[in-house]
Amino acid sequence: IMVAVSPFTPATVGTKAITVAATTANLALPYPGVDQQVMVTSIAANAIAFIAFGNSAVTATVPTGTAGSTPVLPGRPSVFSVGPDVTHIATIGTAANTLYVTCGAGVAP
Repeated sequence: IMVAVSPFTPATVGTKAITVAATTANLALPYPGVDQQVMVTSIAANAIAFIAFGNSAVTATVPTGTAGSTPVLPGRPSVFSVGPDVTHIATIGTAANTLYVTCGAGVAP
């Protein structure tokens, strides 16, 4: 049986950029409040960013001896499924970086 696969299709609301720094910051998603996928792309050449999804109070943490946030590798898009209660993305990293956040649906490359 062959399963139909749809490519990632961005929502018409566009893409937002968020700056990654050594302290956590968050940003409202371009299209919050629906079950969807969020593609996060890092433009850094060699900096790993860490992200977390949640409400307007969400924070991201760098993993140490305790659990931390999800890594986003440089130059590779990552796609995450989020629920309707997710309205924001938080970032943190050890080097200056920019992440592009695109809401949509489907499977990304």
